[in-house]
Amino acid sequence: MPSLRTPTLTLRGVPVRLHASLLLIVALVALTVVERLALRFPAGAAAALAVLVGVLLVVSVLVHELAHALEARTRGGSVGGIRLFALGGVTELSDHGRTPRAELAVAAAGPWASLVVASACGLGASAAEQWLGGDAGAAMGLVLGLTGWLNLGLVAVN
Repeated sequence: MPSLRTPTLTLRGVPVRLHASLLLIVALVALTVVERLALRFPAGAAAALAVLVGVLLVVSVLVHELAHALEARTRGGSVGGIRLFALGGVTELSDHGRTPRAELAVAAAGPWASLVVASACGLGASAAEQWLGGDAGAAMGLVLGLTGWLNLGLVAVN
């Protein structure tokens, strides 16, 4: 019987392993936001946009974990990789906290990245609604706005 392998990609030299349970988190996020989107868009479009929000949350968690990894590497630490799964992400680090300041910098890098992503999403949402207008602007604004709020949630939880 063939074994199931976790898909792996490499970003900035850091191996990233994606677990199939990520589909569960995308589905849960989509189910959570689809009703809000359905207030403005037909059911099919609302469902597609809701899935997009779920995918953007997974990308946001990846950015968060990648920030931890890159900060650790900058401080001379070793990065074994990043694992993403339904409950979030884990960055495999060693020798990254040689000093309390280095440990704090590595720990803060992820929430900082999530805060930057949240801010960019908020600005993008506002710009999309103003510059694009109509359904396209509303769709992009809602997707980016929801993604921004989810990133603020990542900051709070982390």
